[in-house]
Amino acid sequence: MVTQIPDRLLKRDDVDQHVFNHVSGNYPISYGKLREALCNNKKEGIKFINYLLQVIESAPYMNVSLAKHILCLWTGISAEKFSRQTDVSVFITDSGIAGLLQSYIRSDENSYSDIKIIRDALLSYKHDLSKRIKRENSKPGLLTKDYLAGFIQDSIDDVSNPSIQLLSAAWKAGISVSNMQLKTADALSVIEDLLETCPPGLYNGSHGIARNLATAIECGLVPADPIYIDWINQLLSKEENDYSLKQGIAWYGIASMACRNFISPATFDGRLKRYTATLADAMPDSSGFATGLAGITYFLLSYAQLSGNKKSLQAGLENLICLTERAYHKAGTTHWRSPRNELVTPWDEDGAIHISLVFIKAYELTGSIVYKRYVEASLYSQEIYTIHNDLNEYAAFGNILLNAYQSLKEHLWLGRSYWGAQVILQLKGRTDLEKENMLQFLLNYYNRLS
Repeated sequence: MVTQIPDRLLKRDDVDQHVFNHVSGNYPISYGKLREALCNNKKEGIKFINYLLQVIESAPYMNVSLAKHILCLWTGISAEKFSRQTDVSVFITDSGIAGLLQSYIRSDENSYSDIKIIRDALLSYKHDLSKRIKRENSKPGLLTKDYLAGFIQDSIDDVSNPSIQLLSAAWKAGISVSNMQLKTADALSVIEDLLETCPPGLYNGSHGIARNLATAIECGLVPADPIYIDWINQLLSKEENDYSLKQGIAWYGIASMACRNFISPATFDGRLKRYTATLADAMPDSSGFATGLAGITYFLLSYAQLSGNKKSLQAGLENLICLTERAYHKAGTTHWRSPRNELVTPWDEDGAIHISLVFIKAYELTGSIVYKRYVEASLYSQEIYTIHNDLNEYAAFGNILLNAYQSLKEHLWLGRSYWGAQVILQLKGRTDLEKENMLQFLLNYYNRLS
């Protein structure tokens, strides 16, 4: 489907600037910039090694704690998220330093004297960096589809009560899960307990649960019994007077589209037209994806893509103009501001990373290079070697990169998600939610591999 692009949007050319620049990181520098500095013998890398040496002198850590603490300072990831299975060479490109820290992380021994060994190794590294002496690069293990399948299978068993969403994703991917029938029954029991009490909305809200149950039925994990179809309709019937994607009408519409095979045609058409009529004229102050204009626009474009509804399409395209007019462009990246005129961090649900989904959808509808540029500039708000301590947000970012790969058909985005998968594989989720989100991303990545 190709749609005429509004002239006002075509006149905006400030997104055609070079999009490979990155946003500066926090002190000392972002992980991506640190990695680049150390690989290229830049002074920022030497300064960071000096910083680590100061930490060693001022803090009498034992060897295992010190090794994890150094890895934490190096990456910005909390020390407790590393384990004995962590491949340090994924994060540290110098073979000598990576191997040394690896040996301590995997060791059960404690020896205060080992602090001297780490300090001497860092001093040697600093000397070679300053003299531009070539050192051996570390070599992380290759990420194969077979390894990923085994990791996912084992990790699902580590989740105490896997959700129907996670089980469906594993089932669709052909991943064998132990006691799948029992786990599915437990997940359905959880849904039954929530039928009366869960509020409407995304994630664990009623509409998110309905979508996940519909997916489970469509992939064959759960039978299409009348009782489950009744559950879907009961969950979708809950509504509040909110426009947002996260809690309101925009998400109700997205969920209803995902469940359309289990809703009567008359109910579906009436509901979606009502949502469109309500949202077509909505113009919230927030530009965000979760709570603002971007989320509303995502629904309008999704409905237009599904049904060809002209009112939904026109409103969605007009909203895109407003989103581009609200955008803030800097060094090839695009960001948005809050209603208080504060720059929204790209990682926020209302930030650039999530807003890129709207422009991905617009590109799918129109094929316009303008929308493609906005996808690129929104996602280039993050470096290639991006790391984030919040693994829920990091997994969401990986899924969005995979969406970009699927729609834009460019292997660049699959390559970036490969880095994300490598990082996720080295870390421990601290909660079941974190573990599930990490596994959802890995399953999505697994499905993209040939």
